[in-house]
Amino acid sequence: MISGSEIRFVPNEPDGMHCYQASFLMFLSYFRPGDAYSMQDAERITGKLPGKAPWPIAGPVWLARNGFDVKVIFDFDYPAFATEGIEYIRHRYGDEVAKWQAEHGSGFGRGLLEEFLSIVTFEQRMPTLDDVSESLATGGLVTCAVNSKPLKDEDGYEGHYVVVYGADDERIHMHNPGPPPKAQQVVSVSEFDIAWSFPDKTARYVMLVNESGQS
Repeated sequence: MISGSEIRFVPNEPDGMHCYQASFLMFLSYFRPGDAYSMQDAERITGKLPGKAPWPIAGPVWLARNGFDVKVIFDFDYPAFATEGIEYIRHRYGDEVAKWQAEHGSGFGRGLLEEFLSIVTFEQRMPTLDDVSESLATGGLVTCAVNSKPLKDEDGYEGHYVVVYGADDERIHMHNPGPPPKAQQVVSVSEFDIAWSFPDKTARYVMLVNESGQS
């Protein structure tokens, strides 16, 4: 298992809207320690707009273009979302998730989606903890989209990303950008699953990242 101390921890920004970008900076500092990337670089890489949370399309495309093996596992019909927008989210995940996405999410261009589907390994299915463990076993890192509220013992929904660097039958080891930021956070598998599987297991999202040829 990779040690959390091997990965530079990057906290969220004060606006609480940069967890995805913080995850990318953690990836890049681990795999490309000789390169210096700023939060502004991460915003550009992930296609972030001011005050909005980007859909995880531009980020995986950038990684694939720049020599990483990237696999996204998500039971999600991206072309349908590109056509139907927030109503697709409402139909799949309910009003609470749709409301958050309508307020905080941003769209993506169809041209970028076409590139995503052509150069990123995408499996339209529900990911499992075995997928996470198998990637970690090859030296990869994993980012999961979760509902941050259960991780803070709060009710409701808030879209969030964490970097997972270790997993076993009982515990998940991760860097949680926050807020509140928690480096080397350890939670039980059941606690993690509640956050990862909101509103149900079909909502699980995972991006597996490794150096090219290592996965």
